[in-house]
Amino acid sequence: MRKKVMIVAGLICATLVIITILSSVQAQNISVAKEWTVRRGDTLWNIAAENRGNTEIRKYIYQIQKLNDIGSTIYPGQTLLLPPGK
Repeated sequence: MRKKVMIVAGLICATLVIITILSSVQAQNISVAKEWTVRRGDTLWNIAAENRGNTEIRKYIYQIQKLNDIGSTIYPGQTLLLPPGK
């Protein structure tokens, strides 16, 4: 009986540790996303060029599209989330 209690307690502790780690990673990903308000004349290409860091530009554009669930058309006044440039 005591052995079962110890196993259950260990599983609960392990689960809590995993949940804490995953929430921390998710919170970090959300906090590093940057917002960009589209201005007249902006394109995904020039937004990516300005914010991509060392990430290949086409890959960065794809990441913007996935993060915002958009195609290739953007509009002035639209707010985009930008992934962190590496």
